[in-house]
Amino acid sequence: MNHQETAQNFISEAFNRGNLTIIQDTIHPDYRCSSPTDTMESPEELTGFIIALRAAFPDLHIAVTQQLESGSTVVTRIRFTGTHLGTFLDMPPTHRSVDIEGCIISQFKDGKILKEWEILDQLTLLKQLGAAA
Repeated sequence: MNHQETAQNFISEAFNRGNLTIIQDTIHPDYRCSSPTDTMESPEELTGFIIALRAAFPDLHIAVTQQLESGSTVVTRIRFTGTHLGTFLDMPPTHRSVDIEGCIISQFKDGKILKEWEILDQLTLLKQLGAAA
């Protein structure tokens, strides 16, 4: 499996299906992730994040809309959809649907995702949840 397929399979299995056993097969033990609002320092923190996100958006679906690969780096453009039915960012459920886009840059080592940088359209997300004007 090439890096693009690994990244796509990870998103599909972990986020869309909730299959967290995929983490052991695709995430490097030294995993780190950063975004404008958060950081994760281990595969265990990633697991907790996925569990919380899926609890907040039980019908979560992340679609891969484009991928580019250069050496050990894959850029994945995504579309995130779901219904806010659980607490998210200390916000009680709004029962609103969200539909946002983002980008994940994944760096691979030994065939596994070592580092990621994520950027989501958080302003649109907050607007769709009614938390921003």
